[in-house]
Parts: sequence; C-alpha cells; structure tokens
Amino acid sequence: MAWACAVASAEVLDISSIYRHRGGATHSTPTDLDVWERHAQAGAILGMAERTLSESELTYLAARWGRVPRARAALCRSALKNIGRGTQKAAETAFKRHCGARLGLHVLAMQLAGSGTAAFQTRFNRQMDPLYRGVIGKLEPVLLGHGLMV
Repeated sequence: MAWACAVASAEVLDISSIYRHRGGATHSTPTDLDVWERHAQAGAILGMAERTLSESELTYLAARWGRVPRARAALCRSALKNIGRGTQKAAETAFKRHCGARLGLHVLAMQLAGSGTAAFQTRFNRQMDPLYRGVIGKLEPVLLGHGLMV
C-alpha cells in the first residue's frame, strides 16, 4: 500500500525519483513495468481500496501509508475523543509509534506531562488496531484475487 500511495501521488515523470531515493535502480523494478504502467497499477490498487474499504478505513490508509497530514489529524482527533485525554500532538506521536516509528516513550511522556504514558499508547493502539485489521483483512483477498499480492 505504501508503494501504491507513493507512486500514485508522484507525477508520472518523477516516479523514477522514488526508486532513486530508496536506493533502487531508476529503470528497472521487480515488476518490470514502465513508468506509465506502474502509475496505472498504483491507481488500480487505490481504486480497489476505495471500492472495498469503509470511510474510516480509507482515512486510516491515507494516514498510515499515504502520509496525508489531514487524514492523520482527523484520525488522531477521533481517537482522542474515544480515549478522553491527551493532546493532538501526543496523539500524532502515538500514531507514529503505532506505525512503527522509532520514538521512545519519553517523547510521548513529555507531551503528556509524564502521567499514564504507556496506558495512553495502549488505548491509542486499541483504537487503531481494528482499523488496521479491517484494512488488511478486506484488501488482502481483493489484491490476491487480482494477482497483485504473492
């Protein structure tokens, strides 16, 4: 999904720079698709996601793999309402940790004034985990059915 979001959001002529930044070759990819075919495939994958996922799952996809700041902010606001405490900045840090960023709990503790840091992260993850499982659970069979996953 990260690949599809990155390719679809890049200009067609700039797609080769994505592979250059990742350290890969600019003219050859594992799929041996040209620039236009990669862009079309990424669009098809995102189109399948839009037809398959609910609105909240699409927001999660955009926030996690699309790195869309507006989607991340909306997702964090929604989680904060359900958790009942914390700041938007703390929620965004918790979201980054949920997505695998290597941020220590001390960063979150500073934003929460040191109280209940691990509990906040746990509650935040409990809000995000069903969305993640929903996205993966719904998209995996669709992508496998179209031969887009191995």
